Amino acid sequence: MLNLDSNLLARLKTAGVIVLSYLLLLGLLGLGGVFAEVAFFCFIAIAVLIVYELSRIVSLAIIGAEVESRIYTMMGILSLPSLSVILSHFSWCLPSVVIVLSIFFLTVVFYGFFLGRNDIAISSRYFQVLFPAMLFALGVASFLALLLQENYFANLIWLTIVVAANDTAAYFFGKNYGRAALITSISPNKTVEGALAGLFVATVLGAVLYGMVGLCDRLVCIVGLSFLIAFSATLGDLLESYLKRLAGVKDSSSILPGHGGVLDRVDAIMIAALFFFPVTIFFL
Repeated sequence: MLNLDSNLLARLKTAGVIVLSYLLLLGLLGLGGVFAEVAFFCFIAIAVLIVYELSRIVSLAIIGAEVESRIYTMMGILSLPSLSVILSHFSWCLPSVVIVLSIFFLTVVFYGFFLGRNDIAISSRYFQVLFPAMLFALGVASFLALLLQENYFANLIWLTIVVAANDTAAYFFGKNYGRAALITSISPNKTVEGALAGLFVATVLGAVLYGMVGLCDRLVCIVGLSFLIAFSATLGDLLESYLKRLAGVKDSSSILPGHGGVLDRVDAIMIAALFFFPVTIFFL
């Protein structure tokens, strides 16, 4: 009989509840009517939790306190539902939003040049924190927009499997065979060997399951998409680790026993959704 410590047992129980709840909510969406409304409301509530955790990290990273977290959270509550609906109906909005955000962040950086060296440092800090934070916010909106698509179930199940395969393979190969650290300053436990194994396994599995998405008839298309999703999932994991380093925290919150916060569990799939959503718009 296996002897599992209490922390690992808590992680396994929480992981099981998360997976079952996720599948249940996706199933309820397919039933339509009040079931779909309840399910989408639950996803909105989860999105609000993610925004709250993200705002907490942003506040800690920029001003060293959580004073402004309520403001950021309220902005997220008001913007995420409407942004997800807009993105799901108007495909040109996503690149437009990215362009506008890029201009904003560049303006913040160059603003420092007009006010002196100290303000340059402040502007740089804002850019370092807000840019990855806004990528996560857009990722959350993109995930919600994916829920509103006709082929949402197959798309999200495929996306989840590819992201999970990347994360699982990277962990096990990195733990057993990893030698070279990937980016020590951000995530010292991640290895190059683990990252490459995750990319390979996720890409192969994604290609095998390509019929669930039906992107195109050519295998090269789905291999490229699978690699893109696996790479973006790794990027999401690293971005959250980077933000937590800047904020000086280990977890985004403590809401999930043994797992930390919601953002700690969905960081990879949110950034993957940010890359996947435009593909479903322009190619499906």
